[in-house]
Amino acid sequence: TRTGAVLTHARAVSYAQLEPGARAHPVEGQLTGIQQTFVVDSGTGTITSGGQTTSLEKGMAFVITPGVDFE
Repeated sequence: TRTGAVLTHARAVSYAQLEPGARAHPVEGQLTGIQQTFVVDSGTGTITSGGQTTSLEKGMAFVITPGVDFE
């Protein structure tokens, strides 16, 4: 039984820090059509996609597949 997946290839690695109250959103450019993985390194926040909002906190991660809108 396979309980998880292992990242075997990455095209880019980026680091970003959001100030309290700031909002992130999809950006056109080099990462268009690329699956993106986000890791919450500190603090808390929310992500909204497909009409659902989920709380985020340190230690959590999420994946945005190509074409998915989020904020």
